[in-house]
Formats: sequence, C-alpha cells, structure tokens
Amino acid sequence: MSSLNKLYDLILEGLYSSYTVKSEDSKKVFLNSLKPYVTELRTSFKNRQIKVNYRDKNVQAAYLIAYYPSYVEMTYEVLNRHGIKVLPSKNGILNVCLFGAGAAPEAIALINFINQSKLDINEVNIYAYDIAASTWNFSLDLAKKFIIPHFWQSKKIQLTSFNLDLCEHGVFKNILKQIQSSDLFIFQNCLNELVDSNTATENINYLAKNINQENRIIIADLSGYQVASDMQIQIEQKLQELACFKFFKSRDRDEIRVKIPLPSIIRQHLLTGKPNQTLEQGGILTPRSVVRFNFISAYYPLLEVKDIIPDSISLEALQTYIKGLETSQRNIQKENERLNTSLAQMQQQIYDLQKQLQQKPTSHILSEDTKQKEIEDKSLELERMDQSLILVDSSLRELVRQNRDAMLAQTRLAQQRLERKLWWAIAFAGGAGIIALISAVISVLRR
Repeated sequence: MSSLNKLYDLILEGLYSSYTVKSEDSKKVFLNSLKPYVTELRTSFKNRQIKVNYRDKNVQAAYLIAYYPSYVEMTYEVLNRHGIKVLPSKNGILNVCLFGAGAAPEAIALINFINQSKLDINEVNIYAYDIAASTWNFSLDLAKKFIIPHFWQSKKIQLTSFNLDLCEHGVFKNILKQIQSSDLFIFQNCLNELVDSNTATENINYLAKNINQENRIIIADLSGYQVASDMQIQIEQKLQELACFKFFKSRDRDEIRVKIPLPSIIRQHLLTGKPNQTLEQGGILTPRSVVRFNFISAYYPLLEVKDIIPDSISLEALQTYIKGLETSQRNIQKENERLNTSLAQMQQQIYDLQKQLQQKPTSHILSEDTKQKEIEDKSLELERMDQSLILVDSSLRELVRQNRDAMLAQTRLAQQRLERKLWWAIAFAGGAGIIALISAVISVLRR
C-alpha cells in the first residue's frame, strides 16, 4: 500500500490545476471553501437512500478528497482478500467492468494491486458504467491526467465511461459483448442508490449467467446501510439458484484502518474535525480513520476431473468400489496367465525345431548337397524363430510388467485416497460400530 502514499498529493495537484489555484494562501482558501460540500456529502450519506447532486463540480472536488482515497483502499483490500486468481488475464490483457462506478476509485485500486502483486499484465481496459456517467467527467479526467499515469506509467490503460441504469429492465443485454470479453465485474458502494432492487437483482442474475468460467462478480458496499445489506442477501439468494455458482464472502462488518497519510494542509483547512466531536462541534469534518464494509463475490469454478474414488462415503459405495478393484485385478491376472501360456507354447515350438535338427534322416539317403541345404534352411528358420521368440518374449514381458505396475499404482493411489476419505468419515462418525467396520475395510485393502 505504500505506493498509494502520494494519492492525496496527486488529487490536490489535479484540483489546483483545474481551479487555477497557485499560491499557498489561495490553496488554503480553496480547501476551506469545500467544507460546506463535504458537510453536504456526509449528511446525505447518513440517509437510508443516498441522493447527491454530483453535477456540481465542487461536490466532486469534496468527494475526491473526503471519500475517494478511502474507497481506493477498500477496493484494494477486497482484491487482496481474493488473491491474484481474481485477475485471470489473457495474454497480459485485463478487461474489467465497473458498475455504479462514479469517479471509478476501483481503477486506482486495481492497477495498484497489479503492481504490488507483480502480475504479468501490461494492458488494462476498464469499462465504467454509471447512471450518469457524463456527470463524472470532471473526476474521471482528473484521474486520467494526474493519478493513473503516476501508478501505471508507460503501460497501456483505457478507462471509458458509459451511461447505464442498473434498474432498467434487460439493460445488460445491450453490453453483452463487453460482458463476455471481460474478466472481472465490480459493484462498489452503489446498492444504496438503487431505486428498484428487484430489477437490479434480475439484471445481475442475467450478468452471472453470461460470464465466463473463473471470472468473478464482486459486490462490495459500506456497512451500516440496511438497504445495501438487504440487497446483497437478495442477490445471493438469486444467484444460489444457479447451482454451479460458488461464493466467497467477508464477515458482516469487516473493517480496515485508513493507511494513506492525510496531508497537513487538508487536516488544517478542510477536514478539521477531531475524533469524538459532535456534529455541532465540527465532528462531521473529521477525517475517516476506519472503513467498515462487507462484500460477496460469485464465480463459476473451473470444471474439475472427477476423482476415481466415489464421493459418497457410504458403506454400499465402498463395497461397490472394492468389488470393482477386485474384478480389475482378476481380469489382469487372467490376461497375464494367457500371455504366459502363449510364451510357453512358443518355447516348446523352438525346442521341437532344435530336436528335429539334431535327428539324422534314416528313411532315405540324402546327398551331401541336399543335407547341407536342409540344414541351412532349418538353421535359418530356427534363427528367425529364435529372433521372433526374443521379440515376442520381450514384448510380452514388458506388457506384463506395465499391466502389473499400472494396476499396483492404481490400487495404491486408490487405497491412499480411500483411506483419507475413510479417516475423514471416522472423524465425523459417532458410532463405534461404523469405526470398526471402516477400519476392517482398510485392513483388507492393505493386504
């Protein structure tokens, strides 16, 4: 996280440039002028459902200082909880969809996570969707010009915003191409601003049906908003109807301490409140020291090759599996016996040929040339048979060895896996009779 230490300085640099603030005195005056807007934001955020006029440039400036950095830290923490597998990039390119994005603090958290994890990602394409995307042009342009270049430097990045209302029926059908080409989907701090949770939930369900394997949908929000908590539960219940989905969740009220240092000029001229002050005393302007949040992520896991050991640990399943092993062993043993019989027959044929060569003809007298030719022919035949026998013998022995080794390896692997599952069953079994029965099965296998 140390790389984020300059985040406030970069935000101030962008704001000073936009407002044409240059002298130290004018910077202090500018920050003091934002106090009413921070107060307006924090008062609104205390409501059950948030409504803020983000079209006002001063409101966005207040947001960038009072909230943006802590939301960056929140997203970074959520990504860090998931680990590097949360970013399954292809050929060094990562495509991400942000919903309810606003000023898109998730983008800064994302590229910082890539840098800190040293992932081999050189290009990031971010699609930022919001009900009033154009409203946030001021903040997004500031991020593109002053913040992103500092963290991403010479690497390629594209941050593009689009208008999208999560409460509009079938809205995701219009961006299906982007969905199917993206690797990660993030909804952050937007649930408490949705006016139709049922339609939004149906849209998220449609999104889930169309994402690729191992890609994730992450839904993160600040704790303390009942409407957001209720909607998270509603979304989870809806996604559970998709049987192949898996979930990863935080605790109910996780929290992180804000680590990005606050510049003294902000502390002295904007966020001037002190801890434990009442609102009337100016506590509403106290810098945030803790971010409380919760999240749920859903994903399709990669298909796994089924184990040769049956998943069920019932006695009937174990007996069936053991019988299958015994049948395989008997079949391989019969095949080995057949091969050995064939080998013995060929050896007998060679012996008979050798014996014929040693016998002298008595029924008629053969000329020396004829006898010599016969001897040579039989010697040649014997030599060929001998070579064939060697090859066949070698092949048969190799086949027998491979069958034996394969069977032993399969039996050993199956026995090890079976023993592990049996011992797990023993650990959770309550009856002494079941323990004795399974132990007896293991003893039989070890023979």
